[in-house]
Amino acid sequence: MALSGWSTTAASNSNAATGVNFDEGQLAGTVNNSARELMAQVRAAFEDAEFFNYGHTYTFASSTSVTVAGDITGTHRTGRAVRVVGAVTGEIYGIITASSFGGANTTLTFNFFSGSMSSEALTVSVGILNFLNRFIASGQYWFTTDTGAANAYVGNPTPAALGLEKGQRAIMAAVNANSGASTLNWSGIGATSIRDTYGNALPDGAIAAGQLFESIFDGTNWRTHLERPRPQVFAVTARTEVNGAEPLTLLSQAFTKISDGPMLIKVTMGIRVHASATNLPAYFDLEIGGTSAGRIVRPFMPNLATMAGDFFNLELCGLFSNVSSGARTVAIRAGNAGGGAMRLIANPNSADGATLPASTTTTFLIEEL
Repeated sequence: MALSGWSTTAASNSNAATGVNFDEGQLAGTVNNSARELMAQVRAAFEDAEFFNYGHTYTFASSTSVTVAGDITGTHRTGRAVRVVGAVTGEIYGIITASSFGGANTTLTFNFFSGSMSSEALTVSVGILNFLNRFIASGQYWFTTDTGAANAYVGNPTPAALGLEKGQRAIMAAVNANSGASTLNWSGIGATSIRDTYGNALPDGAIAAGQLFESIFDGTNWRTHLERPRPQVFAVTARTEVNGAEPLTLLSQAFTKISDGPMLIKVTMGIRVHASATNLPAYFDLEIGGTSAGRIVRPFMPNLATMAGDFFNLELCGLFSNVSSGARTVAIRAGNAGGGAMRLIANPNSADGATLPASTTTTFLIEEL
């Protein structure tokens, strides 16, 4: 008999194990033998310290449940890890998902990582750790692949989570990209909002198809750390001719800002001053929602006579200190401080003159910082 035969009542341990004799008035020669036996049993218990066998008789009830005479719900609590061993069953592991006492018996229900129990003599040991212990669950990781849909993610890890503890982590391989605010239903507990690390609802494109992302439960919502988005590159090849007073929009490009914060935008484009132009731009602006990253003053067009009908390459680079997440539009605008209408051509093609460069495509490079 090992530690499983020891009693929590001191008076019951006089002969609690073979080779141990602590009767009143025991012979002196039995003390050293009893002490050595205790040392051996304690050492043997640490050979398998992760699990403890209480010595009960567990009767097969179903492939996932057993019954035990008496009330053992105090030691066999929901969430505690379990190991079951049987000749046919083999050695399988899981957690206790239900523990209830009634009719003189305790019924235990298990959720196994893999496998199931057979109707036979079973040895059941319970884990020292409890999955529902908040000091353990806070560092517990579960991994699974999404089985839901875009914006409604579903994760069913093995073993299933019995509840959501603050600090609990979930790692998921997303099958679908999101297109806006999203939820995660973990182990069928219910759809819970996924937020960014600041608590904001996820914007379009925050989760990409095939992306591996980690979320931490904050007690109310899942918080996920969004990776720094890859730079967005847009190429505009269509020829655009504009004619009007300031602010004159040459081109604009829609994009999605993944999270609030700074961003860098670089634009390279070819521009031709129309042969019939009567006014030249004095400056160019790079704007998002009417906010300019800084005005680029024209130092390179001395007069209309030398520029009318000619082209030049324009490169703008703007740093925006704070742009809110969501759908945004960047625009290139020209102005001349009330100097009259301007006539410009963005992305001029070969029909505009033999001296044009081989490529006059406008490129927008948009990067979040």
